Amino acid sequence: MSEALARTTRRLRRKLVLAAWLGRSARWGAGVAALCACAALVARVSFALELREASLCFLPLALVPFVAARGLRGVVFDEHAAAAWMDLRSGAQGYLVAAEELDDPRWRARAAAQLEALPELPALNGGAFARPLVPALAFAALALLLPLERAEPGPSSSLFDRAIAGLAERLDLLQDVVALDPQKAEELSQRVAELAEDVDASEPEAMLEAIDALRESLGVEGQQAGELAQALSDRLGEVGAAALADPERAQDMLRVALDALDKSGLRGDLMSQLDELAPQLAAAVQGNRLQLPEGLQLSPEQMQRLSEGLRDALQKNLGDLSLAGLVNLAALAKAGEAGDLERLLAKLHQCDERCKQPGGT
Repeated sequence: MSEALARTTRRLRRKLVLAAWLGRSARWGAGVAALCACAALVARVSFALELREASLCFLPLALVPFVAARGLRGVVFDEHAAAAWMDLRSGAQGYLVAAEELDDPRWRARAAAQLEALPELPALNGGAFARPLVPALAFAALALLLPLERAEPGPSSSLFDRAIAGLAERLDLLQDVVALDPQKAEELSQRVAELAEDVDASEPEAMLEAIDALRESLGVEGQQAGELAQALSDRLGEVGAAALADPERAQDMLRVALDALDKSGLRGDLMSQLDELAPQLAAAVQGNRLQLPEGLQLSPEQMQRLSEGLRDALQKNLGDLSLAGLVNLAALAKAGEAGDLERLLAKLHQCDERCKQPGGT
């Protein structure tokens, strides 16, 4: 093989290897770039990454040329193939193939003449290599530069609706258990209604503050009612314990306890239970006053049954208030003893035309 033919063959082989490497790098790079762009976009949305941080997702692209070059190790463009290709491009006379295989002086002149007639080796087609890369790189740029609107997370109106509905249920339960002062009941009901009306118009922070304030107000009323119910329950428990040992003293204690229960506003549905607990007392009750009439004598068994029944009803009310989050039973255990009943009544009793107790609401 002449030096000119060998040199042209080497040039052709280098171009073929370069074209194969560029083509493989372009195809593989397009796929890797698309995957990296998806990863960068997900990372920006999920973790609020900045441009510099998100661009780290494209580091695998740096490995593509090396992996593509490694994949060409088994691809061989030998001299025979190169000589055959050049022979076809220069008229297919066969002199170049013969000169490459035989290196016979008889073919050298003709091979040299055919080599002179060989057109310039074709340049690499950059457009063919860029065609798969352009869409992938455009997508990558979009994934990095696309502005993302990040709305500040806040409580939804549905969350507020549920919270307000829960407060309304707490207020209803509180009014079922204790007869609130009319002005206080009206105020609490009005606050619930205003929250429901402003749920979509108010700022989330202001709405949260208003809900917390109302929840705290209901908690104060519920805790006070719970403390009084616990004190009355303890007093009725003392009545039941003294009924058999000292009926006369137990009768006086029951009168005081019923009078305190009547003034407390905690009667709830206790009046409806009198027919079952103490028919004799129910028949003698005047109006809707839960009081022991003068001259009415109950047997020790009747006093026990009445005190235990009322005590159970008060404990049930306590349980309902606790389940609604209006009473902290652990705090009640540490609160005042039964001797604090008068103090609690002074805080919660209802003032009316019959009330002679100072300091009421």
